[in-house]
Amino acid sequence: CNEMAAIGNTIFVGAGDDSDQSNTNGGVYRYDGTTWTKLSGAIDGQIVLGIVQIGTTLIASSAADSDQNGGVFRSLDSGATWTEVTSK
Repeated sequence: CNEMAAIGNTIFVGAGDDSDQSNTNGGVYRYDGTTWTKLSGAIDGQIVLGIVQIGTTLIASSAADSDQNGGVFRSLDSGATWTEVTSK
C-alpha cells in the first residue's frame, strides 16, 4: 500500500512497485467493508504514489516504470471510471 483515501465508508488504496517488471498488481483497490476490488481503466497497472479525495472525486498520481509512463489520473464517480489528465 502506497497511499490511502476514503469516500464515506469506502477505502481506496494505491499500490504498485517497479521492482518486478511482471508485477500486475499496480493500481487502485476499493474496499467496501466486505470485499477488495481492483479498479479498471486508465489507473490499472500504474504505480500509484498518491491519492486525494474531494467529495466523490479521486485524483491519483503515479510513477513511471518499465511499461507505464506515469501521470495524473482522475475519477469523478468514486473510482468507477478513470481518465488520465496528465498534460502531454
